[in-house]
Amino acid sequence: MDQSPIVEQMARPDFYPHRPQKVEAVQTHISYVFIAGDYVYKVKKPVNFGFLDFTTLEKRKFYCEEELRLNRRLAPSIYLDVVPIGRDDAGRLTLGKTTNLVEYAVLMNKLPLDKMLKILLARGKADAGVMDAVAKKIARFSLSSWPRAIVHIDGDAFFTSCEEAIHPELRGKALITGGERGIVACASYPAKKLGIKRGVPLAEARKICPGLIVLPSDYET
Repeated sequence: MDQSPIVEQMARPDFYPHRPQKVEAVQTHISYVFIAGDYVYKVKKPVNFGFLDFTTLEKRKFYCEEELRLNRRLAPSIYLDVVPIGRDDAGRLTLGKTTNLVEYAVLMNKLPLDKMLKILLARGKADAGVMDAVAKKIARFSLSSWPRAIVHIDGDAFFTSCEEAIHPELRGKALITGGERGIVACASYPAKKLGIKRGVPLAEARKICPGLIVLPSDYET
């Protein structure tokens, strides 16, 4: 489907009933996004990447409605509606109720740029209070959505996983903690694949893997 006529019209301020002063068009690999004053319209592209399929009008309508339903759970004041796009009797593209439907768009309120988390972080304004509030909201949402959860922690690899999270350059390498004790306290998955297990003496672990990375245990960071 050729969406270029829709994209061309939605980039024009006079296409919208509220007549914004300007329209900013942004393109992603799956959507066209039109920032029209205080409102944002998102139109899905007719693409199929395997993990998503927007190739028919019916599918794009369905996924617009799903986006609205799912995101309203955390942002009900942002996600407003799914609006139809069609042609009037003269063949002109129109926004809103119409009998000759050609596309759908998710309608949203525009997020205030200065309140976005990445901006607050860059300006040093996302303090502990802000992050605690975000964490509490996510935790409440998670508990209400999934009242029961099972958490599996691999104790043999937990602290090496923490080291990899702090130091990404260590990922994928044979790594252990417990160097100060002379034994393997925790081993990364690459180390475990070589046969290095928890409790193995450090000298034996070095024989198994001469290039082994040995770190002291860190139970505080």
